[in-house]
Amino acid sequence: MRRSLPVLAALSTLLGPTARAEERPSPPTTLSLATLPDEDRLAALLWERSADFAEARARIAASRAELQRAHLLPNPELDVSMNTIPIGETNPPGLRRLDDVPNYVIGVSELVELGKRGPRQDAAKATLSATALDVHASLRTRTYDVLERAAEVATTEVRIAELRKLTEDALKLTELQRARQQHGDAAGLDVDRSTLEAQALETSLGEEQVRLADALIACAQLAGLPCEPFGGREPAAAFLKTRLDRASVPSDIDSRPDLRALGAQQDAAQASLKLARRRWIPDPTVRAGYTRDQFMISGNQKNSLFVGLSIPLPFFDHGQADAHEASASAESARVARELLAAQAKREAEVLGQQLRAVQQRRDRLHTQTLPLAEGVVQRLDAAVKAGGAALQDLLLARRTYGELVLHAADLDQTSLPTHGRHRPDERRRSTRPRCPGPSQVLSFRPPSRKNPMNTPDTSAASTSEVSTPRRTPVWMAFAGAGLLSTGALLYVLAPTDSVAESETSIPGPTVKGETVHLPDGAPQWHYVQLAVAAEGSALTPLPSPARVQFDEARTASVGAPLTGRVEEVKVRPGDRVKQGDDLFSVRSGAFAEMLREQRGAEAELTEKRRNAERLKELVALRAAPEKDLLAAQTELRQAELSLEAAKAKQGSLRVSSRGENLFWVKAPRSGTVVDLEVVGSQEVTPDRDRPLVRLSDLDQVMVVADLQEADAMDMTQGQDVTVTTRDGIVRAGKVDRVSEVVDPLRRTVEVRVRVPNDDRRFRPNAFVEVTPTPPTGVKRVRVPDSAVVTDGARSVVFVARDANRLERVAVTPGRRRDGEVELRGGLASGDRFVARGALLLENQIELAD
Repeated sequence: MRRSLPVLAALSTLLGPTARAEERPSPPTTLSLATLPDEDRLAALLWERSADFAEARARIAASRAELQRAHLLPNPELDVSMNTIPIGETNPPGLRRLDDVPNYVIGVSELVELGKRGPRQDAAKATLSATALDVHASLRTRTYDVLERAAEVATTEVRIAELRKLTEDALKLTELQRARQQHGDAAGLDVDRSTLEAQALETSLGEEQVRLADALIACAQLAGLPCEPFGGREPAAAFLKTRLDRASVPSDIDSRPDLRALGAQQDAAQASLKLARRRWIPDPTVRAGYTRDQFMISGNQKNSLFVGLSIPLPFFDHGQADAHEASASAESARVARELLAAQAKREAEVLGQQLRAVQQRRDRLHTQTLPLAEGVVQRLDAAVKAGGAALQDLLLARRTYGELVLHAADLDQTSLPTHGRHRPDERRRSTRPRCPGPSQVLSFRPPSRKNPMNTPDTSAASTSEVSTPRRTPVWMAFAGAGLLSTGALLYVLAPTDSVAESETSIPGPTVKGETVHLPDGAPQWHYVQLAVAAEGSALTPLPSPARVQFDEARTASVGAPLTGRVEEVKVRPGDRVKQGDDLFSVRSGAFAEMLREQRGAEAELTEKRRNAERLKELVALRAAPEKDLLAAQTELRQAELSLEAAKAKQGSLRVSSRGENLFWVKAPRSGTVVDLEVVGSQEVTPDRDRPLVRLSDLDQVMVVADLQEADAMDMTQGQDVTVTTRDGIVRAGKVDRVSEVVDPLRRTVEVRVRVPNDDRRFRPNAFVEVTPTPPTGVKRVRVPDSAVVTDGARSVVFVARDANRLERVAVTPGRRRDGEVELRGGLASGDRFVARGALLLENQIELAD
């Protein structure tokens, strides 16, 4: 390290900004994926164009400056003084104060460091190396991220090309089926099925085009300049093949840049520790100078030299605190490097197994299935041209072949994260691309000296990306030779036991019902962690979003009781009115007719009353029969009833008459005008769908909250809750109703809370937060979030019944918070359960089923 870093620093000095400005060509404005450079030039392009590496450049510059500072000597000090300046009467008297008495001194001092420059320089060199390696690892990761995005673009372009062919064939098949239907050879259901398949393919094609745009945007964000697509299926497929052929199993883990950076950090800490331990050695200060003395009358020497030495005494602070800090840093770097290296080796083994499995599937698909499918298509094409097969069979065979190509593209993309981040094998290093090393990072220019690409990061994120490829939809096939060819191709595509046979030496899990048995030494134990269930306080519910609404029980809707034209509107939105106040007036012919009916009933009642009184007098005088009086009284009662009906009809309108055909609509209750949909000269009718005026008493409002199912389980009617507005107003409320239905889209439960609002701070339609009262004295079992596996219908955890037997148990989950889930049932305190790796065990059971 001591030999390499000075060379790198010299290289950085020689390749300065001036030289780079003369030699470097103009940077590209776009990144063409069809002519994508190799890893070295791509890394150099990212180093220049990506804004994310500006801080990395500053870090390297700071580390280089610190190394340069460590090689410099301390600055000497110059001391000039004028001494023995007399105050008062001179001795002997009569001397000149500035000419005969003072002496002048000039001296130089230098600090001499003993045993400290070497450790300080070693620490600076190691720090510079650690910084360069860390930046190298980041640049390397960014390079492969861009390559992965390019692979995603290539896969999407391949899929788009095949989907276009499939869409064209589906449209041809639809036209063919429609023609057959017209001749009576096909049913209408077959035409509809073909039309739906063509529309589904067009939808899939549109989705792939959206995916292509998203992938290009992601590529541009990583590269720092726009990315141009491959422009066709052939260059995209060629790129995928080139990348896939470079796949290999990681070999040299220790040469990873991040591990080497930790080693350099450990070296820097060791050098700092050595420097701290040498602080007990005192650093002397050597002084030398000249003295000119004017006080000659006292016998002093006029010209003289002096030499001095001062030594600090490190009695108290002799570097013990710095030594403790450096020792802790060194130990931390060592432990981190060992743990990371061990984890990388374990994951590299699993990654290698997965890589071999993916390669076997890919080789089988490209060497057997696709050639067979292509041969079937060619034979059917020749048969159709010769008249020996139907066009429908050829179209179906082409569709099957296109689906297999889509399947192959998905499998290639799934394999790319595994391929792209592995270190090439040593035997083929000369033919493999290499990644820029720390020296190229330090030089701030495109790499002229290339280091071999180190082993990639085999983290969990990389491992998780190697999974079963996405399943393409299986289209329904029609009868005929197309169905036979489709069945044959799908049969060949079916997975075999070759992968399983190649791994028989590795002990695997066995599944029996709801139980998974993991033998000792199974690789799954690396990802399974057991824990003991313990009870704790119930999780505090989080605030839930809510909205302020009107209280329906305190809200009244007002419309027009009769058809007419609005004459005047007295209220505006936000006005407060009292019961009986005028809202708006309506001029209506129907109201005039109603008044006429009432007045007619009043006139008829007056007449009937007079007639009854006259007949009553005549009967008393025996001038008229009594039956006429009874008839008159009956008519009088009918007139009274008619008048009462007319008054009741007008009274039900809740209006006040202000003329022959004008009436005012009154407020049915006190409140605030919250909605107004009436203006002057507007035609109104009683059968209008929406009210003209809406009044609500805002002294109390209803807050509607959408609570998660787990939080809604504890909610009851009458429970106290806290409601908080956006501006921090907190108010207590009571639950009015808890819905018994879960929203199927948002998976939430509606809870209505009644809140007092005397100060009108809670405005309708405003957004607030509702916080349920935390439960007190409730204990529940808490487990990590990774321990619970949910498929939408139920939730399960795995309980360890013995050392190797893990049983799937259904549980009732409650609230989730900060990576924990509280369980309301299914797991008891003290049970041993799988805290990490439950999803792996669930997949084992699903595969066994």
